[in-house]
Amino acid sequence: MNVERSLHLVGVKLSKAMIEAHEKGLVDSETLLESAECILVINRLTDAADSNKTRDINPLKSALSTENVESRAVLEDFLSWAPTLKVLGKNDCMKTLHCFNGLEMTIRGLLELYDNVSWKLPSFQLCTRLCTTDSIEMLFARFRARGGFNPNPTCYMLQLIIRHMLSVKQHRIFSKS
Repeated sequence: MNVERSLHLVGVKLSKAMIEAHEKGLVDSETLLESAECILVINRLTDAADSNKTRDINPLKSALSTENVESRAVLEDFLSWAPTLKVLGKNDCMKTLHCFNGLEMTIRGLLELYDNVSWKLPSFQLCTRLCTTDSIEMLFARFRARGGFNPNPTCYMLQLIIRHMLSVKQHRIFSKS
């Protein structure tokens, strides 16, 4: 089982357990239901923002398309919900979560990209998996794949890895032409 599936499974089970504990009166908390709802919203968002198939049993894991309005609704709901989410900061003042800013920009960009392309190509479907992947993370994954597991590479090792990656890419380009 991969990390994403296990996180999703734990999130759903945790939120259901939180709701059940509140209903049975086992936990006396004012924010328990909101926390459980937050976990469910994030799980649904993870599905909708990480689609890699044009069709899936779970409509949230299917590509953005005119046939899949549920995915778009989840993304748009997140855009209206995230700015209202506040946490208790220092000195008992409420503050917004800045960690959602980048995610909000990415989702706005995905929806705008889909709207612009689907306007010209009505049958267009957008799989969002690689659009939401952090490009820096992918770059360093390539470094690790090339150089083996080395948590502390030297500058010289990084230079060699980059040189090798560029030379292999250049060789492939020239061999095709």
